[in-house]
Amino acid sequence: SCLLLLVSVSAAQAQSVIFRVDQGFDQYNRTQLTATLQLEGQKAQYYIEDTYWNGQSGTSRAQILSTLDDVSSSFDGQIYPAVTGVFGSEWNPGIDGSSKITILISDLKNGIGGYFRDNDEHPKTVVADSNEREMFYMNTDFLGASRQLKAFAAHEFQHLINYNQKNRLRNANEEVWLNELASEIAPSIAGLNQPYSGSNLQSRVSTFLDEASNPLTRWSGQSGDYGIVSVFGNYLRDHYGDTFFTNITQNSLTGFNAINNSLALQGKIETYPEVFRNWAVAVLLNNCNVLPANTFCYLNPDLGYDNLHIQFDGGVESGSSFTNTYSSYPWEGRWYSYERDIQPKPDDHIFTFTFNNNSNSEFTLPYVVYSTDGAPKVYYLEIESGRGKFYVENFGYTVSKVVAMPINAGLNSDFQSSFTVTATTTTTVPADITESTHATEFEPALPEGALVREYGRAEVYIIKNGYKRWIPAPQIIDMYGHLRWEDIITVPAGTLGDYQISDVIRYANDPRVYRITNNGTVKTWITSEAEFTSLGYKFDMVYEINEKEFNFYPTI
Repeated sequence: SCLLLLVSVSAAQAQSVIFRVDQGFDQYNRTQLTATLQLEGQKAQYYIEDTYWNGQSGTSRAQILSTLDDVSSSFDGQIYPAVTGVFGSEWNPGIDGSSKITILISDLKNGIGGYFRDNDEHPKTVVADSNEREMFYMNTDFLGASRQLKAFAAHEFQHLINYNQKNRLRNANEEVWLNELASEIAPSIAGLNQPYSGSNLQSRVSTFLDEASNPLTRWSGQSGDYGIVSVFGNYLRDHYGDTFFTNITQNSLTGFNAINNSLALQGKIETYPEVFRNWAVAVLLNNCNVLPANTFCYLNPDLGYDNLHIQFDGGVESGSSFTNTYSSYPWEGRWYSYERDIQPKPDDHIFTFTFNNNSNSEFTLPYVVYSTDGAPKVYYLEIESGRGKFYVENFGYTVSKVVAMPINAGLNSDFQSSFTVTATTTTTVPADITESTHATEFEPALPEGALVREYGRAEVYIIKNGYKRWIPAPQIIDMYGHLRWEDIITVPAGTLGDYQISDVIRYANDPRVYRITNNGTVKTWITSEAEFTSLGYKFDMVYEINEKEFNFYPTI
C-alpha cells in the first residue's frame, strides 16, 4: 500500500527540497518554500510544505497521511488511467527523468484548489525558477477532504497532460478557457462526480446557476468562469462523448478551431456556434422531449431538470411594452422571459419581439415559445444587418411565455456589444415584420437504421420499424460500410424502453429466418411459419443482414 511505501522512504529521500512556487497563488506571497516527501505512490510523489507539516500534531499527521493514502490509491488506480485514456499522456519520463509526477501540497490562498506552472517543464537554464519536474500544486486547506483533493488532482493533471500534448509535442498553446474546460471534465471522466451529492460538479452547477451569464471564453479565474466551463463541458461530453476531448487535445488546433475539427472528425454537421446555441436552450429547458429530441437537455441523470435549469427570480417581463438596452461579451448566455396569465383570448394577443444590435456585431437568437397545448417549441430568429423581429400569436391565450436568448456570436472578438430589445403586445401583426426562421420541422429523434445506446450503458442497438436489435460484438459494425462508431446516438436512460427487442435475422439471399440466442453468440433456424408466430414474432421484426455478419454466428 501507499503507507508501506511511506515507511520505506530513506532518510536521504526524506530531506527537505527547495521548491519555487507562484507568488500569486501562495498564501504568504512567497516565491519559494521547502517541502518533504511524505508519501509515494505508483504514479506520484506527495510533498508537503515543511512549515505546515511541522505545525501539525501527531494525530493530525496521521489523519493527513490517511487522506493522502486514499488520494494516492485513487490517483494510481482511477484518475491516472481514466484521464490519460482520454487526453493522452503527460511527458513521461519527463524533464526530471522520472516516471512519477511530483505533487506539492502547500498553503495556497483561500478558495484555490491547486495550480499548474509550465515553468517547471523547462530547464533552469531557460526558466530560472523552474523546478525541473512534471508537477502540480495543491492546497493544504483540503487535506481533510480527500474527495475534493481527488477532483483537484484530476483537474490539474489534465493541465500537465495538455502542456505535453499541445505545447511540447505540437508547438501549440491551448486557449485558457478550453484548457480549463477540459480540466473540469477530467473529474467526470475519472468517475469522481459520483455520487453527485457533495461532488465538485454539484458545486460547479450551483455556481453556474448563480452566475449563468458569465461569458464562456472570457477567462479571469473567478468562480463563475469555472461554473460555466464545467456546465458547458459536461453538455459536450453528454452529446459527443469522450472521443470529442481526445480529438481536441491530441491536435495542434486550438479554441474554436479545435472544437469544430473535433465535431467534423465525428461526422457532425454542426459547428461551435450551433452547439453553444443549443446548450443555451438546454440549460433553460433541460427537456429531452422537446424537438429535436435529445438536443436541449443533459443525458446525465444527475444533471436533469431538477438539478440544472435557468430560473427567473424577478426577471420576468409582463405588460404591454418594454424596451431595454443591454450589453454582452461574446458567448455570454442571456435569457429574457416574457409571461402573461392565461385568459380568454385578449385583443392584444400578438407578442412582438424586436432586436437591434447597436454595434453591428454578429448575433444569433434562439427563442422558446411555451404553449398550453403541447411541449415548448424552439425557434431561431435570423439577424440581418444587426436587426431582427419575430411575433407570436395567442399570447396570454394559448401561449403563456416567450423566452428570447440573444447571443453575441463574435468568434474573433473579446469586446462587449450593446443591443436593444423591445417587447410589445398588439392587436395586429406589425406591418414591418420580417419572416424568422421557424425551425418547427425536425428529423425524428431516432431515424431508421440509427445506431443508438442509452447514457451510461455500453450496449449498442440498431433501430428499425419501432424495434431495436442488439449488436452483440463491436466488429459487427465494421462489417457494414454505412455504419460508423462515431455515428452512435446517445439517448437518455430509459429511452429505448419504448422499442421492442428483435432478435430475428435473415441473410439477404436466403428466405430462412434465424433467432440469435445464447447472449448473441449463435443462430438457430426457425423451421416453419407456425413456429415463428408461436414464438411471438412478426415479419416486420426481421432484420436483413449481410453475409459477413450471417457467418459470424455459428448455427445450432
